[in-house]
Amino acid sequence: MYHKENTDHTAIDLRQLLSIILKRLWIIVLLTVVTTVTAACISLFYLTPIYEAKALLLVNNTQPNKITMVRDVERDLKLVDTYAELMKSRSVMTQAIIQMKSKMSPQQLTNKVTVNRLNTSQLISITVMDQRHEEAVRIVNTLAEVSQKQVNGLMKEDNLHIIELAYVEDHPIPAKPKPLINTLIGLLVGLLAGVAICLLLEYWDDTINAAGDIEKTTGLPVLAVIPKIKSLNKQSDNPTIDVYNRFARDEIATGLEQELSRKRKYAKTVKKKKQMNTDVIEVYRTLCNHLQFGIGSKVRTILVTNPGPGKGKPITVINLAASLAQNGKQVLLLDADFRNPKVHDFFRISNDVGFINLLQSGSHQGIVQNTFIEGLSVIPAGTAPDHNKEPFGSQQLEAFFREMAIAFDYILIDAPPLMSVADAQVLATSVDGVLIVVQAGKANKEILLKAKSLLDHVHANIIGLVLNHPKIKGYRYYHN
Repeated sequence: MYHKENTDHTAIDLRQLLSIILKRLWIIVLLTVVTTVTAACISLFYLTPIYEAKALLLVNNTQPNKITMVRDVERDLKLVDTYAELMKSRSVMTQAIIQMKSKMSPQQLTNKVTVNRLNTSQLISITVMDQRHEEAVRIVNTLAEVSQKQVNGLMKEDNLHIIELAYVEDHPIPAKPKPLINTLIGLLVGLLAGVAICLLLEYWDDTINAAGDIEKTTGLPVLAVIPKIKSLNKQSDNPTIDVYNRFARDEIATGLEQELSRKRKYAKTVKKKKQMNTDVIEVYRTLCNHLQFGIGSKVRTILVTNPGPGKGKPITVINLAASLAQNGKQVLLLDADFRNPKVHDFFRISNDVGFINLLQSGSHQGIVQNTFIEGLSVIPAGTAPDHNKEPFGSQQLEAFFREMAIAFDYILIDAPPLMSVADAQVLATSVDGVLIVVQAGKANKEILLKAKSLLDHVHANIIGLVLNHPKIKGYRYYHN
């Protein structure tokens, strides 16, 4: 059991990592291309080619006719390291410079030369690096000859022999730089740097992009994830109307289809979008089922708000109201967003008298208006001459909601953003539950937590959240 749970967590982490990488894949691709091309260009066009030449010398017994004893081999092996150091000495370098008639200093020559013992053998290699292949060959061969004479004379033994001298090649290959290796290193550096930058940006980014972000931040359930559908009318200033018209086109009323055919030249496009509409319809049906069966029958008055300014809240509450009405419920949709009312625009009804007038005058005669959706009635926001007058009173609101609850199964309230004005907080004290709509990519975790804190401060019952328009592909709906 533990192994299975651990495997599941690992799979989730890998999916999250893949999601982070895919979200900012362009950064990785761009950085990888830049570093790869840069490494290749520098290697091919800017770095000076360096050629290598090598000679081999052997340390062995000075008496070829004598039977070689084990102690002789051991002695020769011990001498190899000593000989290698002598070959790098200043006297050897100076003598080589004199013999070559070069203007180099002994230190400059030393910087070009590497003397190494080959593993545990009696072989010593002399390697010279130079910008000219012919010069590298001349230097290494001269050093080999001078080393043999100098060391043998110093040790008074003839046991250092030249095995192999360098030669000038017709088409020498530079030892450095190595364009292919450097290009691969640039590619690897770009990939690693790109992934690291993506992870850092993800760590610093507190924007809400997925349902998991909301749940981890607030600990509250996400009741639905609503995909984004482009407006049929690209020039429309109110995409809410277009989105809902498509929703209504297939599922709600044929009267709206006639209205679309008459007033919108893009109405025929609706049929081509039927599958996309069906996905959205399923999301709202799921959200509707949450309210009817998952949350409980006591939650009948629901306030729909959002943390801060952003699109998606009006269409969410309108579609939810329509879904409940389609399920045979009597629904009252109330527009309490006085500063930015949208409901009356959608339903093409008058906004002269509405909710704000009721709260200021106490009379609700003639403010409830029927819509083309059976079972759905609307109270628009209304207009009032004195917008600065505080219209809300908890007792007045509760009395009004109790009265409306006699005629309606559900009362949905489109409230203003929590962070903008205090209206939503005041309304939240008089309803059964609050539904928060979060716009993906717009709201951040700090604002969401502040909004939740405002509702907690008035002891509001937050029933859940809805995530609108996530950028991550593959979302249809989210069921917690």
